[in-house]
Amino acid sequence: MVEITILTPDDIEAGMRLSTQAGWNQVAADWERFIDLSPNRCFAGRVDGRVVATTCLVTYEDVTWIGMVLVDEAHRCKGYGTALFEHALDSVREDTRMDIGLDATEDGASIYRESGFQVASPIERWSGTLKSGDSEDAATVLPPTEADAIYTLDQQAVDIDRSHLLERMLSEVGTSALGIREDGRLTGYGILRPGRMCPQLGPIVVSEPTDLKLLLNGTSAVLSDPTIIIDTFPNAETTGILESYGLSKQRELVRMSYQSDRPLLNGPTIHGAVDFAWG
Repeated sequence: MVEITILTPDDIEAGMRLSTQAGWNQVAADWERFIDLSPNRCFAGRVDGRVVATTCLVTYEDVTWIGMVLVDEAHRCKGYGTALFEHALDSVREDTRMDIGLDATEDGASIYRESGFQVASPIERWSGTLKSGDSEDAATVLPPTEADAIYTLDQQAVDIDRSHLLERMLSEVGTSALGIREDGRLTGYGILRPGRMCPQLGPIVVSEPTDLKLLLNGTSAVLSDPTIIIDTFPNAETTGILESYGLSKQRELVRMSYQSDRPLLNGPTIHGAVDFAWG
């Protein structure tokens, strides 16, 4: 029998054990961020007091994102993950104003369909060591004074205020924002942050797909080992640029929405998600 409780800061080590076991890129800061931003919406499934499953929710205005859906491999196929997921979903689905989304593997998608989720779009993970591009132009590291410009550009891109998430990310050790400016105005940005296996670049917002090259050049310039992960919505131009820089597709998932096929946290200027756990 699984006991469902709130995930607390004392459980971060247990969360890391589960995400590492699953081969994910999360670091302790990802778990800390979830618990701090959603202290009452991060859930733990416990057996004999030990955390064996997790599900976390974060809300951006009228969008709630579900992530960190994990089950200890020694406790799978016992219904623990489903019980915890349904408990988390129950905490938000009665609010008819709320859109709910998640990213799912093929196996996960079949389970989430039974709970009312529909496929909205594909999303892919690309990774590799960045090669030199065909231009020396590069995005530069933005100072803290550019934070408000980042928040504004991001809200224009996704039509949702995610400033509380971005502010928290930018305050974390080892995280930096790279930006592109035209005529004194910020037109693109990407957030580069540590990962367990390698850094992750995301979200990525650029006005033109070719500006992605500037962010990749800037990333190469600030990393001693330019091996990175990017989660992106596939299109020929974006993936062509990633391939030309030495990255390759590692995973294929689908973005799903609850009782809707409307893609959430996406738009024409979004060329990289935060990651699968954050949308």
